[in-house]
Amino acid sequence: MPAGTPPALPPKIGVFRSLAQRVTRNARSPYQQAALLEHYLRTGQRYDVKSPPGHSLAALERFLRTTHRGTSEQFAASFALLARTLGLPSRVVVGFRPGAPRDGSFQVLSGDVLAWPEIEFRDLGWMAFSPTPERSGSQGTHDVVSTAVKERRRLAERIGGTSVKEPRPSATPAPDEGDGAARSWGPAAVAASGVIGVVILLYVLAVLVVPMRRRRRRRRGDPDERVLGAWRQVCEDLGLEGESSLTASEVSERAAERVGPEISAHIVPLGELSNFVEFAGEKVGPEAAEEAWRRSDEARRLLRRGTPLLTRVARRLHPRSLRRRAPAGRA
Repeated sequence: MPAGTPPALPPKIGVFRSLAQRVTRNARSPYQQAALLEHYLRTGQRYDVKSPPGHSLAALERFLRTTHRGTSEQFAASFALLARTLGLPSRVVVGFRPGAPRDGSFQVLSGDVLAWPEIEFRDLGWMAFSPTPERSGSQGTHDVVSTAVKERRRLAERIGGTSVKEPRPSATPAPDEGDGAARSWGPAAVAASGVIGVVILLYVLAVLVVPMRRRRRRRRGDPDERVLGAWRQVCEDLGLEGESSLTASEVSERAAERVGPEISAHIVPLGELSNFVEFAGEKVGPEAAEEAWRRSDEARRLLRRGTPLLTRVARRLHPRSLRRRAPAGRA
């Protein structure tokens, strides 16, 4: 006898919805969702006729998360509630097993009470499911639900356009995880994480390669270009490449504050040499270019020695290392 369609779901059903979504994550159709719920309950819980009755939310949560033992009442009600959280129309039907023959009649006891759920499918109507496991040592050949379940599958297979292939469950999810438990990532999330990983890798390669190639380009060209490149490089190493208003003396003072006065012995002559190339209007020879880069390299060595490793890494990973700015002033 049907118990009718359940009323609207109460507000506090997050734990049930979370569980239903995890159990049916591989389903491709409403039928497969119901089949996976059936499989989960039959294989993850135990049928115990001595379990206390009750199908309140607290009783069902205790059944699914703590005891994992119940009567067909808890199995059917849990199935119906989990299905409802997925938007599947469900109801619970109650009946009896035939009981045991005794003195020419059948004796029906409380343990013979049987409840099972039904789901309504488009073009198929109400179809019975059997989430309750068989009793220990029983093959279930006399269960009143068995015939209905077999008929359900035959009927579904005769209706065209309905996916009735029951998916093979992956792994039985833990029933005691709360609403915030992690779920398996879908294809879109996996693809997005892959794209993010590629972007991060490309960025790290860029901040490593771009400054190195820029430094090599500055070493090439005629002697004048190489002298100016050496100055630009030392200003970039100091993080002052964007402060074009600074004079060579001011650049030297900034470097001395950060590293020590010994670095000024290289920056001051380099600044004077770059000023000569920039404003004197005369050409310099290869020896001057070699001298400029020797002082630039020595200033870089002192700067690296006087800067903590984590600070150097943070500066290298900063986006400004990818930008080429105007060098600091030399006047």
